[in-house]
Amino acid sequence: MASFDQPHNGDGVAASTLFHTIASDVIRNGSKAVLKREKVQQLRGRCRDRGNITNEFDSILTLYGDESFVPIISNPDLNMYLENMALHLSAYITKANKAVANFIEKEFTSPTE
Repeated sequence: MASFDQPHNGDGVAASTLFHTIASDVIRNGSKAVLKREKVQQLRGRCRDRGNITNEFDSILTLYGDESFVPIISNPDLNMYLENMALHLSAYITKANKAVANFIEKEFTSPTE
């Protein structure tokens, strides 16, 4: 999904990758799951504009202080920023769904003669 039209860059791709990273670490490490600052910085660098998702990445980065990671579970500040990011990400998902629907319609509609 994250790479339907922009395989490597863009706000939607970066946000989608962040959620994937978080989910993977929670599955692997449970209550000890952490989000590394380096990963957030890397994804923030992939954002193309100064939009809402970029701002949420910047907000997440303020949580680190001098630390190289923050806990994922029981972290209300991180949760708030991720909820905001998810709301902004929905616009990208809607756009992707429309593009996929148009592609499928073109591929499976028989030409009229």
